[in-house]
Amino acid sequence: LWQGHGAQVLGRARFFFRRFRDPIKPRWAPGFVAAYRWKRWSAMADPHISFGLYNRDRGNANTLNIPLWMGVAVADPVVLFARTGIVGGFESFGDKYQIPLGLGVGVAPAPGWRAELQFAFPRLFGPLNTYWPRDLLLRVSYAK
Repeated sequence: LWQGHGAQVLGRARFFFRRFRDPIKPRWAPGFVAAYRWKRWSAMADPHISFGLYNRDRGNANTLNIPLWMGVAVADPVVLFARTGIVGGFESFGDKYQIPLGLGVGVAPAPGWRAELQFAFPRLFGPLNTYWPRDLLLRVSYAK
């Protein structure tokens, strides 16, 4: 959508399944990505609204998700990053929002390719905070 001065804004839409077993929970999430890079430092936000397409009465509710990443390039092509943000359902957002905290490492071995390993506590802060659920995410992506 826009690019200049080390920043870029991209439109984004995704279709995904939050759950593959019964009840199946397909979702559609339009939003945008805003990224900024200055020397070795970078920041990215990926705000989006996630709409439950089916089984809404069985926990596939609409949500607002605003993930944030801040990173520093430690050696080309390796980046260390921290992840946070806020996520919550439209209904009773103030009573049930969650603030994650995570750390990760990313590497871009070739143009367009990126691999990331991230460890996060998805509900570390917020009204229903707990340190018990933990996420370990390995992501490999290609963007032209």
